[in-house]
Amino acid sequence: MIVGKNDWLFFNSGTDGLTDEVGDYNKTTRFSDEEYKLIEKNLESVNKKVNKLKANFHLLIPNNKSSVYREYMSSLYKVDETTDQNKTEALIEKLNKDTNIDNIYPKEQLIANKNIAPTYYRYDTHWNLFGGLIGSLELMKALENKDYNINDYHVKYKKNTKEDLLIMNQTKSLSNELEPYVVEVEDIECDESEDVIECHNDNAQFDKTIMLIGDSFRIAMVKSLSSIYKHVIIVYVPYFKSEYLTKYGKLDGVVYEVVERNTYQLFTIDNFF
Repeated sequence: MIVGKNDWLFFNSGTDGLTDEVGDYNKTTRFSDEEYKLIEKNLESVNKKVNKLKANFHLLIPNNKSSVYREYMSSLYKVDETTDQNKTEALIEKLNKDTNIDNIYPKEQLIANKNIAPTYYRYDTHWNLFGGLIGSLELMKALENKDYNINDYHVKYKKNTKEDLLIMNQTKSLSNELEPYVVEVEDIECDESEDVIECHNDNAQFDKTIMLIGDSFRIAMVKSLSSIYKHVIIVYVPYFKSEYLTKYGKLDGVVYEVVERNTYQLFTIDNFF
Protein backbone atom coordinates (compact mmCIF):
# COMPACT_ATOMS: atom_id res chain seq x y z
CA MET A 1 0.00 0.00 0.00
CA ILE A 2 1.18 3.55 -0.81
CA VAL A 3 0.31 6.53 1.37
CA GLY A 4 -0.19 9.50 -0.91
CA LYS A 5 -0.95 13.15 -0.37
CA ASN A 6 -4.00 14.33 1.66
CA ASP A 7 -4.30 10.82 3.15
CA TRP A 8 -5.09 9.22 -0.20
CA LEU A 9 -4.10 5.55 -0.29
CA PHE A 10 -2.99 3.66 -3.40
CA PHE A 11 -2.48 0.02 -4.26
CA ASN A 12 1.08 -1.04 -4.97
CA SER A 13 1.35 -4.59 -6.31
CA GLY A 14 -0.31 -7.93 -5.83
CA THR A 15 1.31 -11.14 -4.65
CA ASP A 16 1.00 -12.78 -8.07
CA GLY A 17 4.20 -11.27 -9.44
CA LEU A 18 2.29 -9.89 -12.44
CA THR A 19 0.40 -6.92 -11.01
CA ASP A 20 2.50 -3.74 -11.08
CA GLU A 21 0.37 -0.65 -10.53
CA VAL A 22 3.44 1.45 -9.77
CA GLY A 23 4.93 0.42 -13.12
CA ASP A 24 1.67 1.38 -14.80
CA TYR A 25 1.77 4.74 -13.02
CA ASN A 26 5.44 5.33 -13.87
CA LYS A 27 4.78 4.34 -17.51
CA THR A 28 7.76 1.99 -17.32
CA THR A 29 5.95 -1.28 -18.09
CA ARG A 30 4.96 -2.62 -21.52
CA PHE A 31 3.66 -5.88 -22.92
CA SER A 32 6.28 -7.67 -24.97
CA ASP A 33 5.56 -8.39 -28.62
CA GLU A 34 4.89 -12.04 -27.71
CA GLU A 35 2.51 -11.06 -24.92
CA TYR A 36 0.68 -8.64 -27.17
CA LYS A 37 0.27 -11.26 -29.89
CA LEU A 38 -1.15 -13.67 -27.31
CA ILE A 39 -3.66 -11.06 -26.11
CA GLU A 40 -4.63 -10.23 -29.68
CA LYS A 41 -5.11 -13.90 -30.54
CA ASN A 42 -7.24 -14.55 -27.44
CA LEU A 43 -9.46 -11.50 -27.92
CA GLU A 44 -10.07 -12.28 -31.57
CA SER A 45 -10.99 -15.85 -30.63
CA VAL A 46 -13.46 -14.66 -27.98
CA ASN A 47 -14.87 -12.09 -30.39
CA LYS A 48 -15.61 -14.81 -32.96
CA LYS A 49 -17.30 -17.02 -30.36
CA VAL A 50 -19.54 -14.18 -29.19
CA ASN A 51 -20.32 -13.09 -32.74
CA LYS A 52 -21.54 -16.62 -33.53
CA LEU A 53 -24.27 -15.99 -30.96
CA LYS A 54 -25.30 -12.85 -32.92
CA ALA A 55 -23.98 -10.67 -30.09
CA ASN A 56 -21.24 -8.06 -30.01
CA PHE A 57 -18.12 -8.35 -27.85
CA HIS A 58 -16.59 -5.40 -25.98
CA LEU A 59 -13.54 -4.96 -23.74
CA LEU A 60 -13.84 -2.52 -20.83
CA ILE A 61 -10.69 -1.54 -18.90
CA PRO A 62 -11.34 0.60 -15.80
CA ASN A 63 -8.35 2.64 -14.75
CA ASN A 64 -6.09 2.20 -11.77
CA LYS A 65 -6.86 4.86 -9.19
CA SER A 66 -3.30 6.19 -9.51
CA SER A 67 -3.96 6.97 -13.20
CA VAL A 68 -6.98 9.14 -12.36
CA TYR A 69 -5.80 10.77 -9.11
CA ARG A 70 -2.16 11.36 -10.01
CA GLU A 71 -2.16 14.62 -8.03
CA TYR A 72 -2.42 12.64 -4.78
CA MET A 73 0.21 10.04 -5.60
CA SER A 74 3.35 10.12 -3.46
CA SER A 75 6.13 12.24 -4.96
CA LEU A 76 8.48 9.32 -4.28
CA TYR A 77 7.18 7.72 -7.48
CA LYS A 78 8.45 9.41 -10.62
CA VAL A 79 6.78 9.25 -14.02
CA ASP A 80 8.67 8.58 -17.25
CA GLU A 81 8.12 11.87 -19.07
CA THR A 82 9.63 10.57 -22.31
CA THR A 83 6.36 8.82 -23.24
CA ASP A 84 2.73 9.92 -23.20
CA GLN A 85 1.43 6.34 -22.88
CA ASN A 86 1.27 3.79 -20.14
CA LYS A 87 1.09 0.05 -20.77
CA THR A 88 -2.70 -0.04 -21.17
CA GLU A 89 -2.81 2.90 -23.54
CA ALA A 90 -0.11 1.31 -25.68
CA LEU A 91 -2.10 -1.95 -25.69
CA ILE A 92 -5.33 -0.24 -26.72
CA GLU A 93 -3.57 1.67 -29.51
CA LYS A 94 -2.26 -1.61 -30.91
CA LEU A 95 -5.63 -3.37 -30.58
CA ASN A 96 -7.41 -0.49 -32.30
CA LYS A 97 -4.91 -0.65 -35.13
CA ASP A 98 -4.67 -4.43 -35.55
CA THR A 99 -8.12 -5.77 -34.59
CA ASN A 100 -11.83 -5.02 -34.72
CA ILE A 101 -12.20 -5.34 -30.93
CA ASP A 102 -14.30 -2.59 -29.37
CA ASN A 103 -12.21 -1.20 -26.49
CA ILE A 104 -13.57 1.11 -23.79
CA TYR A 105 -10.99 2.93 -21.65
CA PRO A 106 -12.79 5.65 -19.64
CA LYS A 107 -9.76 7.48 -18.23
CA GLU A 108 -10.50 10.90 -19.78
CA GLN A 109 -14.08 11.03 -18.50
CA LEU A 110 -13.14 9.75 -15.05
CA ILE A 111 -10.66 12.62 -14.78
CA ALA A 112 -12.88 15.25 -16.41
CA ASN A 113 -15.86 14.56 -14.15
CA LYS A 114 -14.11 14.26 -10.79
CA ASN A 115 -14.82 17.96 -10.25
CA ILE A 116 -18.51 16.97 -9.96
CA ALA A 117 -17.88 14.20 -7.43
CA PRO A 118 -15.04 11.82 -6.56
CA THR A 119 -14.82 8.91 -8.99
CA TYR A 120 -12.68 6.68 -6.73
CA TYR A 121 -12.61 6.01 -3.00
CA ARG A 122 -9.90 7.72 -0.99
CA TYR A 123 -9.22 4.60 1.12
CA ASP A 124 -10.07 1.87 -1.38
CA THR A 125 -8.59 0.62 -4.66
CA HIS A 126 -11.88 0.78 -6.57
CA TRP A 127 -13.95 3.35 -8.39
CA ASN A 128 -17.07 4.34 -6.48
CA LEU A 129 -20.69 4.41 -7.65
CA PHE A 130 -20.16 7.68 -9.51
CA GLY A 131 -17.10 6.25 -11.23
CA GLY A 132 -19.11 3.12 -12.05
CA LEU A 133 -21.80 5.33 -13.59
CA ILE A 134 -19.22 6.96 -15.84
CA GLY A 135 -17.95 3.50 -16.83
CA SER A 136 -21.50 2.42 -17.67
CA LEU A 137 -22.19 5.58 -19.67
CA GLU A 138 -18.94 5.24 -21.61
CA LEU A 139 -19.93 1.65 -22.35
CA MET A 140 -23.33 2.86 -23.60
CA LYS A 141 -21.61 5.49 -25.73
CA ALA A 142 -19.54 2.80 -27.41
CA LEU A 143 -22.33 0.23 -27.78
CA GLU A 144 -25.09 2.58 -28.87
CA ASN A 145 -23.11 5.44 -30.45
CA LYS A 146 -25.08 7.70 -28.11
CA ASP A 147 -23.57 10.53 -26.11
CA TYR A 148 -24.71 11.51 -22.63
CA ASN A 149 -24.87 14.53 -20.33
CA ILE A 150 -23.42 13.74 -16.91
CA ASN A 151 -25.45 16.65 -15.48
CA ASP A 152 -28.62 14.62 -16.06
CA TYR A 153 -27.57 12.61 -13.00
CA HIS A 154 -27.67 13.88 -9.45
CA VAL A 155 -25.15 12.89 -6.79
CA LYS A 156 -25.78 12.62 -3.06
CA TYR A 157 -23.56 11.26 -0.30
CA LYS A 158 -23.73 8.50 2.30
CA LYS A 159 -21.29 6.90 4.73
CA ASN A 160 -18.52 5.10 2.91
CA THR A 161 -18.31 1.34 3.42
CA LYS A 162 -15.47 0.62 0.95
CA GLU A 163 -12.10 0.81 2.66
CA ASP A 164 -9.95 -2.12 1.56
CA LEU A 165 -6.67 -0.20 1.72
CA LEU A 166 -7.35 0.90 5.30
CA ILE A 167 -8.08 -2.70 6.23
CA MET A 168 -4.82 -3.83 4.58
CA ASN A 169 -2.97 -1.27 6.67
CA GLN A 170 -5.01 -1.96 9.83
CA THR A 171 -5.91 1.74 10.14
CA LYS A 172 -9.66 1.56 9.61
CA SER A 173 -10.29 3.96 12.50
CA LEU A 174 -8.87 6.82 10.40
CA SER A 175 -11.77 6.67 7.97
CA ASN A 176 -14.36 9.42 7.93
CA GLU A 177 -15.29 9.55 4.27
CA LEU A 178 -18.64 10.04 2.54
CA GLU A 179 -19.42 8.03 -0.58
CA PRO A 180 -21.19 9.54 -3.62
CA TYR A 181 -24.19 7.73 -5.04
CA VAL A 182 -26.42 8.50 -8.01
CA VAL A 183 -30.05 9.29 -7.21
CA GLU A 184 -31.47 8.15 -10.55
CA VAL A 185 -30.26 4.55 -10.25
CA GLU A 186 -30.73 3.80 -6.54
CA ASP A 187 -34.19 2.21 -6.77
CA ILE A 188 -33.32 -0.54 -9.26
CA GLU A 189 -33.60 -3.96 -7.62
CA CYS A 190 -31.63 -7.02 -8.70
CA ASP A 191 -31.46 -10.72 -7.88
CA GLU A 192 -28.07 -11.73 -6.55
CA SER A 193 -26.38 -15.09 -6.03
CA GLU A 194 -22.77 -16.01 -5.38
CA ASP A 195 -21.78 -15.90 -9.03
CA VAL A 196 -24.44 -13.85 -10.86
CA ILE A 197 -26.32 -10.58 -10.39
CA GLU A 198 -29.36 -10.33 -12.67
CA CYS A 199 -31.37 -7.12 -13.09
CA HIS A 200 -34.60 -6.37 -14.95
CA ASN A 201 -35.68 -2.77 -15.55
CA ASP A 202 -38.67 -2.02 -17.78
CA ASN A 203 -37.84 1.69 -17.60
CA ALA A 204 -34.32 1.31 -19.01
CA GLN A 205 -33.19 3.38 -21.98
CA PHE A 206 -32.58 0.37 -24.22
CA ASP A 207 -34.59 -2.81 -24.59
CA LYS A 208 -31.52 -5.00 -24.77
CA THR A 209 -29.83 -7.79 -22.83
CA ILE A 210 -26.22 -7.20 -21.83
CA MET A 211 -23.86 -9.59 -20.04
CA LEU A 212 -20.95 -8.09 -18.11
CA ILE A 213 -18.21 -10.49 -17.04
CA GLY A 214 -15.80 -8.79 -14.71
CA ASP A 215 -13.71 -8.41 -11.58
CA SER A 216 -14.52 -6.46 -8.41
CA PHE A 217 -14.93 -3.22 -10.39
CA ARG A 218 -18.14 -4.65 -11.83
CA ILE A 219 -20.04 -4.12 -8.56
CA ALA A 220 -20.15 -0.32 -8.82
CA MET A 221 -21.70 -0.66 -12.29
CA VAL A 222 -24.64 -2.90 -11.41
CA LYS A 223 -27.41 -0.34 -10.97
CA SER A 224 -26.12 2.27 -13.39
CA LEU A 225 -25.79 -0.31 -16.19
CA SER A 226 -29.27 -1.56 -15.30
CA SER A 227 -30.65 1.95 -15.74
CA ILE A 228 -29.43 1.82 -19.33
CA TYR A 229 -30.35 -1.74 -20.36
CA LYS A 230 -33.56 -3.64 -19.69
CA HIS A 231 -31.90 -6.94 -18.82
CA VAL A 232 -28.40 -7.08 -17.33
CA ILE A 233 -26.49 -10.18 -16.23
CA ILE A 234 -23.29 -9.51 -14.28
CA VAL A 235 -20.94 -12.41 -13.64
CA TYR A 236 -17.81 -12.56 -11.50
CA VAL A 237 -14.96 -13.82 -13.69
CA PRO A 238 -13.91 -16.85 -11.57
CA TYR A 239 -17.48 -18.18 -11.66
CA PHE A 240 -18.16 -17.60 -15.35
CA LYS A 241 -19.09 -20.65 -17.43
CA SER A 242 -19.35 -20.64 -21.21
CA GLU A 243 -22.91 -21.99 -20.99
CA TYR A 244 -23.95 -18.69 -19.39
CA LEU A 245 -23.76 -17.18 -22.88
CA THR A 246 -26.93 -19.07 -23.82
CA LYS A 247 -28.55 -19.56 -20.40
CA TYR A 248 -30.19 -16.12 -20.20
CA GLY A 249 -31.70 -15.92 -23.67
CA LYS A 250 -30.51 -13.90 -26.63
CA LEU A 251 -27.68 -11.54 -25.70
CA ASP A 252 -27.19 -8.25 -27.52
CA GLY A 253 -23.77 -7.58 -26.07
CA VAL A 254 -21.08 -9.32 -24.02
CA VAL A 255 -18.65 -7.12 -22.10
CA TYR A 256 -15.43 -8.36 -20.50
CA GLU A 257 -14.23 -5.96 -17.79
CA VAL A 258 -10.75 -6.05 -16.27
CA VAL A 259 -9.03 -3.27 -14.30
CA GLU A 260 -5.85 -2.10 -16.00
CA ARG A 261 -3.46 -3.41 -13.34
CA ASN A 262 -4.79 -6.91 -14.11
CA THR A 263 -4.73 -6.77 -17.91
CA TYR A 264 -2.27 -9.70 -17.85
CA GLN A 265 -5.43 -11.78 -17.37
CA LEU A 266 -6.05 -11.26 -21.08
CA PHE A 267 -3.32 -13.87 -21.59
CA THR A 268 -5.92 -16.51 -20.65
CA ILE A 269 -9.29 -14.89 -21.45
CA ASP A 270 -10.00 -17.44 -24.20
CA ASN A 271 -10.01 -20.23 -21.60
CA PHE A 272 -13.17 -18.79 -20.03
CA PHE A 273 -15.11 -18.90 -23.29
